[in-house]
Amino acid sequence: PNDNTFVTTSLASVTKQPVLDFSTAQQNLTLNFSEVGDLKNNGFIVLEIQGEGQFNDAEIRQWLSNRFWREPFTALLVSPNDHGNGVNSGEVADVRQFFKIISDGTQQTIDHTIDNNGKRLRLALASDVETTASRAGAKVELKLNLANQAFKLTSGSQGTVALTAGALWNASYTADPVATKPLFKLGKLFQLSLTNAGKATALVSEGFLKLDIGDADISATDFAITNVTTNQTIQRDKVNLTLTGDVSAFKKDANGNLVNKAGVSIGWKAAADGQSATAVLGAGKMAGGVQDALAAFGTLYVAADNTVPVPVVNFNVKAEIQGNSQATYNYFKDELADLFILTRDGMKFDTITTGTTSANLIHIRDVSNILPTEGGKIFVTITEYADHAANGRGEGTVLVTRKALSVTLPSGGAVTLKPADVAADVGASITAGRQARFLFEVETNQGEVAVKKSNA
Repeated sequence: PNDNTFVTTSLASVTKQPVLDFSTAQQNLTLNFSEVGDLKNNGFIVLEIQGEGQFNDAEIRQWLSNRFWREPFTALLVSPNDHGNGVNSGEVADVRQFFKIISDGTQQTIDHTIDNNGKRLRLALASDVETTASRAGAKVELKLNLANQAFKLTSGSQGTVALTAGALWNASYTADPVATKPLFKLGKLFQLSLTNAGKATALVSEGFLKLDIGDADISATDFAITNVTTNQTIQRDKVNLTLTGDVSAFKKDANGNLVNKAGVSIGWKAAADGQSATAVLGAGKMAGGVQDALAAFGTLYVAADNTVPVPVVNFNVKAEIQGNSQATYNYFKDELADLFILTRDGMKFDTITTGTTSANLIHIRDVSNILPTEGGKIFVTITEYADHAANGRGEGTVLVTRKALSVTLPSGGAVTLKPADVAADVGASITAGRQARFLFEVETNQGEVAVKKSNA
């Protein structure tokens, strides 16, 4: 196969060892011996595992055997001795031209040995292979997809497993080993994905009880989970989902199940403290390579008669499977940030400080008189600028991004701030004498700001 058609079997590295002991590759291989003399009488074709894996003796023996007496081999084929005009053959007479064959009286098996701690498989070449098959263009086709459960891989390992194939005789390679592309890749079990987060803004004019999208569902786009293995199965009812964030403002039924605008349960059940929600992925089995759309889980709804202020929050989601809940996998999780992003509207303003002007006073007043009891949050983003002279330039460095202050703006009230105290409140250290920009975002849609300059 070429690079575009080679199939690497993806398996979950968290697969439990007793299960991963019996793995099957999907990619078949054809060994091309292009030179006369590549294959020597009583030599070997050598296959060696590169990476963390071994051959399983019983399964390899079964793979290298025919079904009954004179029936053809199906898992290993050879080019017949007809000058390359025929298709590869598993007929016993053709295979015998390449390999030594042994029999137990019922089946015939290609003579082979597994050594080097299970990593090397040697196929014994016939005693007259130089006469019968050692010609330019001789081929051996290995149908690895029929080598059922013939590979023992290592649980917990990351990376790939490949093979090298060559021909060996009398302490030297007559055909140097050639490496395959990876037959196996061990990595994730499943993966969460998303195109666009569900976004909405709580309106200060409504006391943050309603959203800018009106009476509608908040919907994420293309929220999905994918089984990223090639052929491993996941039991959906063993995969648990957790939505982290304050869900107290979203509509629920009497049992605490979150519902959409139509009143239909979306699958999430709110925790008792309202700070998260949980769900089970679903029922049935998800095959390797399958993607499940999670449109319902990507939905939230704030009812028209909501009485709980909608918070500023970014919802993260986690999918996990517990090792003690099923027999195939150890614990695994995947996480996705920002499934939903909820903000509050308000006003923005900024002020520049330099050196001693960090003693300026910033007065913020709310004149809407509609803020909730806890007041309107005040967020700040601080950017410090490198030292520079007049007509010069200085690069800006963001010290903090949209961090909430410990003080809030009371409804109809006022807050007085000092830049130096603001920086300390959010853990920003500003270099003395440097310019710094404070960008404030205040949760009020009707406010006033005054900055009193100070040279103290």
